[in-house]
Amino acid sequence: MHGLVHLQNRLLSEMVGLKDIQSGNAGRGVSGIKYRLRRKKVLLILDNVDTLEQLEILVGGLDWFGPGSRVIITSRDKHLLAFHGFERRYEVQELNHVDALELLSHRVFKQGIVDPNYTELLSRVVTYASGIPLALEVIGSNLSGKSVDQWKHTLDRFERNPPNNIQNILQISFDDLDQEEKNVFLDITCCFKGYELTDVVDILRARYGQDMKNHIEVLIDKSLIHISLDGKVTPRPLIENMGKKIVIDESPSDPGRRSRLWFREDIVQVLKNNKGTSNIEIIHLDSSLIENEEAIEWDGEDSEEMPNLRILIIRKCHFSKAPKYLPNSLKVLEWWRYPSEELPSDFDSKKLVICKLPNMGFMSPDLTEFLQFYLKDR
Repeated sequence: MHGLVHLQNRLLSEMVGLKDIQSGNAGRGVSGIKYRLRRKKVLLILDNVDTLEQLEILVGGLDWFGPGSRVIITSRDKHLLAFHGFERRYEVQELNHVDALELLSHRVFKQGIVDPNYTELLSRVVTYASGIPLALEVIGSNLSGKSVDQWKHTLDRFERNPPNNIQNILQISFDDLDQEEKNVFLDITCCFKGYELTDVVDILRARYGQDMKNHIEVLIDKSLIHISLDGKVTPRPLIENMGKKIVIDESPSDPGRRSRLWFREDIVQVLKNNKGTSNIEIIHLDSSLIENEEAIEWDGEDSEEMPNLRILIIRKCHFSKAPKYLPNSLKVLEWWRYPSEELPSDFDSKKLVICKLPNMGFMSPDLTEFLQFYLKDR
């Protein structure tokens, strides 16, 4: 990879028309650009800028170029452009449903004639691709010439495991985050999609012991998550799947060794077989109730094997009985229809910040007092 000095030399060579310009270092390159281009009307396009240094070295100020010049920057980071002082900023919008369907149809059906048997599946692809042209192109090339059943199978597979060429491009923005920002992103995409922003902020504050609003703002600036008009956190489907794949890849064959669990079958496998490990930090079980669904059995005896479990959220699921033990590391406990009148007697609640046990029907006096304490003082 060539460095910024190489880019400075290339910029000067192409703008001035001289070959083999060698500025030697970034400082000389800046002086050369300002001296040679300050009277020239230029059109400069910088694609995929991801650091402030790139802007400062290549387009430091408005006085670097002559009157009428235009500088166009593309970046995944809105804050970067705002910080550098660009007056006009535009967010590239995803393709709307109609345009996305047209692009996909031309990619899949070479003659441009859409088979009506594929209409519903085409809409499914468009929704999954979130209007991203690259995703539509890649998925379309994988579906072209295949039967309806093959489409369904391929889409099911993509939703579990996005194609590598899409995953790698989407993951560039994730790789640029610092470790805390990465953790917040994975928490949200794996477990808190559709939550109210205020609830996500509260849960993250409880988990990390500090306010994570700045990290959330970074994720928004980098278009990794979005906040809907009604205040809910809504990552795009492709971005959501990218985050989930990162966690699944921590241990593809053994969910008990992943940091976050959200898929019902994985959670049941881990809890029922006492396969929890110190890797698990969040268990989030929110699957719709299925008629005649077998109750989940968990005695909690593996709690000592999950000393880093910080968040346990269980919704819309039926447990045959309450666990005998809960990890003392819990900071967030939310359990709808908790199947007991009281928490385990040896559960140490000192670290607990959020405790919600709705729809219990009956609470013992001790548990009522316990909840009132935490809801009031935390």
